[in-house]
Amino acid sequence: MSLIVFATTSEGIVLAGDSRQSYINRRGMVKTGSDNVFKIFELNNMVGMGATGLGTMIENNTNKSIRKFVEEFKKSVDIQNKGVTEVSKIVYDWFLSKYDLDSKIKTLRDRLNVDYKMQNLEIIDMTNTKTELTIKYYDYEKRVCEKKYPFPKELNFMITGFNNDGTYELYSMSIPGEIEKKRTSNMIGMEYGVNWEGQADIVGRILKGYDFRISNISFVQESIDKYGKDTINNQLNNLQYSIQWGTMPLQDAVEFCELIIKTTIAIQKFSDGIIADPGEVAGVGGEIDIAVIKPETGFSWVKRKNII
Repeated sequence: MSLIVFATTSEGIVLAGDSRQSYINRRGMVKTGSDNVFKIFELNNMVGMGATGLGTMIENNTNKSIRKFVEEFKKSVDIQNKGVTEVSKIVYDWFLSKYDLDSKIKTLRDRLNVDYKMQNLEIIDMTNTKTELTIKYYDYEKRVCEKKYPFPKELNFMITGFNNDGTYELYSMSIPGEIEKKRTSNMIGMEYGVNWEGQADIVGRILKGYDFRISNISFVQESIDKYGKDTINNQLNNLQYSIQWGTMPLQDAVEFCELIIKTTIAIQKFSDGIIADPGEVAGVGGEIDIAVIKPETGFSWVKRKNII
């Protein structure tokens, strides 16, 4: 549980994130583990990163925080003179190797083999990509069936900054998963805007004008069936606030990102999810860390919690 918000303007890029880390205890209850976790990181003078999802990973039978992994990454890989495009790919490959997807896929394959055998279902084939495992099997009437098992996106990063030629980009990546370019100065319409990762239902309501769970409402689903998902999404997008990111001063972008995270913290404090989906965890909290990356001066902290 987390929330990171990045705003890209013509004056520079803002990176902001909360400090809460949650976990599930042995009784299956979600607990707040800490309000002092770092989620915004400087990778080099022109590139920064935000992290959501897993707060820790196991390496050599030792549980380490994501911050410790980031520190280890920076010491083990020379990225000081590399731009955001190259750094993003290096980060993805390094963390994917630490995540050890192959062993997790093997564990899932072994478990599914046992499950299907207990159900007297014959597996024909198992294949996997970086995002899901697919099983082909015979059902009880010997028909060929297929079922997909998506891998949970346990680690989510946004990486942003500048390249050595002055261009800038923002990448979103999931582990396991793929890398997706969200912002770039090289394409009209993708230069400026706000991006986020984490517990984003409140952000969506504020900026987009609706909750992402709106498709669960029956009359909306009926409209999707009748007119198509793209048509309905295009109509819903008309509710989005019109914000002039390209002309927004960098200070205003800092205040905007901080406001979005503060608002999320406040709404979570007073609410318990929505009526159609109650029981949401207050997973955003603690102090808000904010950094900026300017094309002239690079990465600098606007505010960062003090840890002894």
